[in-house]
Order: sequence, then structure tokens, then C-alpha cells
Amino acid sequence: MKALKSKSKPHALQTRTGFIHRMRLIIRSLSADKLVLGGMILVLLVYLTPLLGEGMMRTHMWRQADCLSLTHHYYTGNSFLEPEMHIQLGHQYTSGKSAGEFPVLYYAVAGFWKVFGKSYLSFRLFYLLIFLAGIWSFYRSLSLVFGGKFGRRG
Repeated sequence: MKALKSKSKPHALQTRTGFIHRMRLIIRSLSADKLVLGGMILVLLVYLTPLLGEGMMRTHMWRQADCLSLTHHYYTGNSFLEPEMHIQLGHQYTSGKSAGEFPVLYYAVAGFWKVFGKSYLSFRLFYLLIFLAGIWSFYRSLSLVFGGKFGRRG
């Protein structure tokens, strides 16, 4: 007489450890570059997604207003070499022309606005892409300095 095999569900601990084991195998099969890139994307999704479409916020609102003002003037057709803000403090309070850092980023965002529409989201995504490029470049430069061993599993 054959014993009947029970078809009961596996114990929750067995299911959990099986999942963990599969995840470890997946992570081991990935290169360090893919892990770092995936980690950066995960952090962005968790922490920054709620903030991307928001308007000016928190500290330095005056600076955010200045940047948006410069970008708006470029968006409406201002010359690249004549940055202007809405606040009229130049030329004895008759002009918004100002001197500051090189305005290539604001000009580029104004170009994005012409393509994708005027929004806080496009402004923040542009700067987020610059930030990610910087973080990725920093990671890759550390890999070069340490002979490719940085971030590699031994």
C-alpha cells in the first residue's frame, strides 16, 4: 500500500527563504554597474517621485523664483545673452536684466518647455538628469581610480 503524499501548502518560512534565495541568485548574476544604477533608480522612485511636480517649496524660494523667472523670459523669447527676471531692480529700478552665473541651464530648460510644455516637472526632471549623470560619473571615476575593483564583489 502506498502512502498518500500530502498536498499541503509549504510553510511560510520555506516560501520566504525560497524567495530570498532566488533574489540572492538574481543579485549575484548582476554586474556592479547594474546594481548601482538600479539602486539609484529605486532611491529616486521612493523619495523624489512625490516632489517632482510640486512648485516652489521649502528654503531658498527666492532662488527658485529667480530661476523660474529667468527660464520664463527665455521661454517667451528673450535673447540668450540678455538674461532678465521679473523683479525690476536693474537700471535704477526700470529693468529686470541681471548678472549671475552662465544661464545655459535655464536656456536649455526653456527649450524643453517649448517642446514638452511649461511645467515644474520638466524643470525638475532636467536637473535630476544632470544630478544622475554626476553621480554615475563619480561612481565610474572611482571604479577607474581603484582599478575596476570599486563596487565589485570578490
